[in-house]
Amino acid sequence: MTKVIADRFRAMADRIEKNADEPFGGCVMIFPPGENAEPVELLWLDPKTDVAAFWGAIKGKCDFAMVEHSNLVRSGMAGFRR
Repeated sequence: MTKVIADRFRAMADRIEKNADEPFGGCVMIFPPGENAEPVELLWLDPKTDVAAFWGAIKGKCDFAMVEHSNLVRSGMAGFRR
């Protein structure tokens, strides 16, 4: 499992390098516990955007992940991908 996570970090680093001509605005990678949990990843390439928009995008992705997880728990499928 740790190799998969490390590979995802390498892939993010590759995305950052491939977009070197674009202004870097920030990035985030969140890996929840569990082998089937989907990580939250975001590469932001617009540093002129209000910082609140960056944090809002991260919060939106996290909120969406929470709703999906809650739906899985309610359906009795927590820990399993559909």
